[in-house]
Amino acid sequence: MGKPVDDFKPNPAAGTRRMLFSLALIAALGLLAWFTMDAGAVLHIPGPSGRYIAVPVRVIPIVFLALFAFRIWMANMRAKLEKK
Repeated sequence: MGKPVDDFKPNPAAGTRRMLFSLALIAALGLLAWFTMDAGAVLHIPGPSGRYIAVPVRVIPIVFLALFAFRIWMANMRAKLEKK
């Protein structure tokens, strides 16, 4: 039918070492993106009142990497809770 509870392998995402390695890799990618992109590049996005909002292009990859870092941290916390 099903496996006994003792036969399940632990979730590999629960390892603190693995999470820290992933977060360090994301931080390195963030630094690489920050220092290789032009500081003066701006993206103009139409705002709610019809005025344009200036968003530095440098910030966009940092936001995406921050979302991935948050996802990694949340997966690690969930795996630790499942472990208990």
